[in-house]
Amino acid sequence: MSEFAKKFTEYTAPLTINKPANQDKVPAISTLFYELFEVGIAQTPEDQEKAHRLRYQVFCVERDGFEDPDSHPDEKESDGFDSHAQHVLLSYKPTGQPLGTIRVILPTPEAVQQSFPIQNLCTTPELVDPKKILKSCEISRFCISTAAREAVKGDLDEKAERFPAAAAFLKKALSLASVGLVSGIFHIAACHQVLNCYAVMRQIDLHRLTNVGLRHRRIGENIEFHGERVPFVVNLAETLAYTKENHPNIWDIISRGG
Repeated sequence: MSEFAKKFTEYTAPLTINKPANQDKVPAISTLFYELFEVGIAQTPEDQEKAHRLRYQVFCVERDGFEDPDSHPDEKESDGFDSHAQHVLLSYKPTGQPLGTIRVILPTPEAVQQSFPIQNLCTTPELVDPKKILKSCEISRFCISTAAREAVKGDLDEKAERFPAAAAFLKKALSLASVGLVSGIFHIAACHQVLNCYAVMRQIDLHRLTNVGLRHRRIGENIEFHGERVPFVVNLAETLAYTKENHPNIWDIISRGG
């Protein structure tokens, strides 16, 4: 039996880090999650291309009308903010399938007040405060491809049939994919020593992230940007501390086991 199979066969209490006290400790949920998914920073030209092609698939194909596919004849969605951004790339390890991506836009010291897209959408005073902006980033283009998700789901369903003891976790694993992307945000922010993260998001998507521990502060009224969006800021240190105390399994994935 492979090491992968052994770990999942042992994992009889999905989303619980420890077995009962009289039994051996099972692998941390982060260990199990990262057996299935790879989360990395798109640094090579090949990985950057994968991120831009995923963005095209989601925003030009799957979300009809969000971006015009005719504006991206190379089937790679991008804009001017990519020049000072880094991408998190989420892939499904068993098949190598790129699944999702998110970009983290970093501040530009030479043009602080034009660093982020949100500065063109929201008029809150903090978005023109150079000291604030230089310690901040913006996340955008948060996406998981529907087509890729269906392919991964099919593979996970097959694995669940082969490893019945792990079936419950395998069925939940894909729902945790977005948490893997969030872990990449924390990694990039830590590397660049930024503490605050701005974003605009649909209320339903923000609600989902709040349910798994995201701590946020609204910075204005809802705005119109491809539909109604909520502008907000996240203090990453506060979110990490809150998640560790209240959502330990999510924290385990974000922190990769601490």
